[in-house]
Amino acid sequence: ATAPSPPPTLWDIFDPTRPDGVSAVASVHRHFEVTSQANWQGYEFAKAVTLVPDLETDSLSGPQDSAELLIGMPATNHPGNSQAFLIHGSDILDSVGNGSDVLTVPQSSSLLTFTGDASVADGFGSALAAGSVDADAIGDILICAPDTADGGRGYLFKGSHIGTGGETIGSANVVFVAESPGDHFCSSVALPGGASASNSADILIGAWSAGNGAGSTPGAAYLFQQ
Repeated sequence: ATAPSPPPTLWDIFDPTRPDGVSAVASVHRHFEVTSQANWQGYEFAKAVTLVPDLETDSLSGPQDSAELLIGMPATNHPGNSQAFLIHGSDILDSVGNGSDVLTVPQSSSLLTFTGDASVADGFGSALAAGSVDADAIGDILICAPDTADGGRGYLFKGSHIGTGGETIGSANVVFVAESPGDHFCSSVALPGGASASNSADILIGAWSAGNGAGSTPGAAYLFQQ
């Protein structure tokens, strides 16, 4: 298709009201940074990112007209505090509108913080996916922790139940667990549509070393249909 002129900015992906239907054209560049703190050393900020359909948690403050951005930050070399940050699209637009090319997280613009197991480096936030798994038009979030002792886990947080404070693995609505230790279950994840006849998204979870946990097998992918 012919590109619009002038091209829309990257942040128009958060504006579904564009008349030309363009989702995103990277004609400008902005970047995200984690706040500069010594205790963030040893984390992989933005190892995984995904867009989340509007969770409608902004309904108390304004129109529900933007997507959310979910950024994973798993711990790498020490236990605890792996996180994923959910940032509201309108906050990003405000940052760009004010002329800033850097948006730091976590800060007041972070809509929600999800936290993994505080006692181990479980890889929480290494893979992310979003979609409506129950066809209620509210985005749901699946956050992976492939390095748990039992072989990996996936935590599904339903958008209709997500609050405005912090969310932990204990508040997940559904927990998917590996078949065997060492599977690296949920090393990748997707919420595809069309795998079944329902209007809700299905869940596809990858486990790159499923089999004997030694990484010598071709792995497996598990499809959970609604």
